[in-house]
Amino acid sequence: MTSQHLLTIRERLTRTFIDQYRLNYCPQSCQHWVETFIGGQGWPDVDLKKGRESGEVIRTYLERVLAIAYRVNHAREPYVKSVLSCALYHWYQVNPNNWNWWWNQIGKQRLLGNIALLLDDDLDANWLKRIALDMPKKATMTGANLADLCHGVAIGALLEGNQARLAKAMRQLATTLQTTSDEGIQRDYSYQQHGAQIYNGGYGESFFNVALVWAYACEGSSFQFIDADKQQLLNYFEQGTLWMTYSRQFDFNVCGRSVAKPYLEKRDYHRNLAFQAQRLQSLAPHTRNQLESIRRFYEGFEAYPYQGFKVFWRSDYCSQVSAHYSVTVKANSCRTEPIEQGNQENLKGGWLGFGSMNITVTGKEYHDIFPCWDWRFIPGVTTPAVERAPKVWGSVEQVTHWAGGVSDGRSGVMTFELEKDGCHGLKSWFFFDGLVVALGAGISANSELPLATTLNQCWLEGEVEVGGQLPNSAEWVYHNQCGYISLDHRPINVERSLRSEKWHSINRHLENRDNLKEVLRLTIDHGLCLIMMDTPMPSYRQPLLTEQSVMRATQMSRS
Repeated sequence: MTSQHLLTIRERLTRTFIDQYRLNYCPQSCQHWVETFIGGQGWPDVDLKKGRESGEVIRTYLERVLAIAYRVNHAREPYVKSVLSCALYHWYQVNPNNWNWWWNQIGKQRLLGNIALLLDDDLDANWLKRIALDMPKKATMTGANLADLCHGVAIGALLEGNQARLAKAMRQLATTLQTTSDEGIQRDYSYQQHGAQIYNGGYGESFFNVALVWAYACEGSSFQFIDADKQQLLNYFEQGTLWMTYSRQFDFNVCGRSVAKPYLEKRDYHRNLAFQAQRLQSLAPHTRNQLESIRRFYEGFEAYPYQGFKVFWRSDYCSQVSAHYSVTVKANSCRTEPIEQGNQENLKGGWLGFGSMNITVTGKEYHDIFPCWDWRFIPGVTTPAVERAPKVWGSVEQVTHWAGGVSDGRSGVMTFELEKDGCHGLKSWFFFDGLVVALGAGISANSELPLATTLNQCWLEGEVEVGGQLPNSAEWVYHNQCGYISLDHRPINVERSLRSEKWHSINRHLENRDNLKEVLRLTIDHGLCLIMMDTPMPSYRQPLLTEQSVMRATQMSRS
């Protein structure tokens, strides 16, 4: 007999998943999948046998089964139940074993576990037993992979009513909340995986989802997390996640190879972030009002609730945030790694992490822009005009020690020494309220290709105002509530172009799209540059920079 503790935990997990999933559930799509499923063959557009080569096939198939399981959980329609049973039968008949271990040990278990939570014991106990056999019996590895394996072990323990195994899984999961200098939560609340590589988006987000959900589900039971672990969850969210998600999804600088995936791998980031804030309220009632403000921000009802500047010194990363904009910079040194390539994803992002700069006002500046980027020109980076492939699974790529920053909590400095592929330079960013001064010195390159600093490469939104005489260059540029001023009067090159979505060029698992979209690229010959955001107007989405303030800054730079 399953204990009351296990029944309560399972009920909470199920309710948590239903609350999250219903926001993305599409009845029309589910009805289509019910109608088009062919017994013994599956869906005509999903060849499950190809799941051996493609994890996306596994994801697509099981997500459809999950949608049908959700409908069964709510409606109990006999015909839909029979389709669900046939879909599970076909899955286990083919039982694809993917070339990538992750899909075999973590990926499919995530989806099968949620399917099992939606099945009642009296609906089909045989399917519950079969799914339980797919769950791992022990957890190994480190960081987010350890957390995901603990999740699989715990789901299997719930399905089998094994309290001892669940208790062990929770003890192991709690170890992932400890600060470390290895993979996992760092002392500054950056998150590292695959070496000293910042990964708060991606692996860090995956780890946090697992730990938070289980902490919530186990609260009040004999398996509950200790107070220090619950406080660590709150600290990680407020001192890490919140500084990186002004756009209601993670900064591309902290997402690793997810830059090569649509929606940075998660379509509903803002909903998930709001859900995290909501679940934390139950674990940290003393911060309920603050967390409620954060939740409302992620849901789009309030302005960003913080203002300040923070250096994540363990990961050579900094963030300036306010109610009106966010600017982040990712550097690297002999202690840290730039962003990785892996599983044929992020094939061109070799310059990410070499001073890459994310300037966000509306939150839409870089949304799914990456297949349209000219990867020779990463925002904030000084490089010769050449693409670079990242190291597979990441590695330290610089020998220089000089990288870091300092802050008084409101303003600050970020600086690093660039030394890569014959390109050298000392680069610093000085952050003030509404203004960033970016300076470069000693910039040189052993290359016959032009050397440029990219001020930005973002979606073209509305008009571009320029100051200067030349048609394709300017001393100052104003676009989408942000102004750019060249301090030493070197021309800013302004290029507007239609770019096609070449997903396959950065992720071999995806296909290109026919869409053409307008991209704005601003570059300057190596030298000085100032980026300025003016004091905002009362509405938190109003323009940050006026023409008058551009002229004032121009006059100031000349004096």
